[in-house]
Amino acid sequence: RLTDFGAFVELEPGVDGLLHISQMSNRPIGSPAEIVNAGDELTLMVIRVDPSERRIGLSLKELAAVLEEPTSSDSRGRQKGRKRRSEDDYDEEE
Repeated sequence: RLTDFGAFVELEPGVDGLLHISQMSNRPIGSPAEIVNAGDELTLMVIRVDPSERRIGLSLKELAAVLEEPTSSDSRGRQKGRKRRSEDDYDEEE
């Protein structure tokens, strides 16, 4: 169900979460309908759970940020910031 401030997403029957408009995109949007439509199946990140209020906060923006994080490997598949050690390196320390 779309509202002016976001979209209520059914996670399972009887359990809804709120995808607030501020958690839909990194760019400003005027309406949740610019990003989601009723009936869309979405992959979202749970960012907040308040059991006492029975509220679940969801984010599309945070999930996208996690998926876009650079890996710890450069384009040649080597790990950055780690020196490879050979057996000779260990022999020198003894």
